[in-house]
Amino acid sequence: ERRHAPEPRLREVRAGEDAGKLGFRLAGGPPGHIPITAVHPGTWAESAALEVGDTVVRVNGEDLQGLTQAEFMQHLARRPLSLWVEQASPPGAVDAPNPSPDEAKPSIINDSKAEASEA
Repeated sequence: ERRHAPEPRLREVRAGEDAGKLGFRLAGGPPGHIPITAVHPGTWAESAALEVGDTVVRVNGEDLQGLTQAEFMQHLARRPLSLWVEQASPPGAVDAPNPSPDEAKPSIINDSKAEASEA
């Protein structure tokens, strides 16, 4: 039997030890999966090809369904960081190759505490 709904497109992106501020904004927080609402130009998030509409589903191996906001923020502050993202796929979009985690280059370092929805 053919499936009519496309499977979610999941991919992992990694921020290395030297990554600073990630450069994206989220709509809310856990528990639950969180959509990306903004990707700031010139940041790690942009170089990792994150896009508005993508949804963060796992962080450092843990599903966001089982995390508190505080636990999630602790994970976001750790390096290296692993995020599993369900990619948004606009109608008619053509699949493009994803950059490897080694190609994602952090470019902004910010040691200040960010608000809960800013990474």
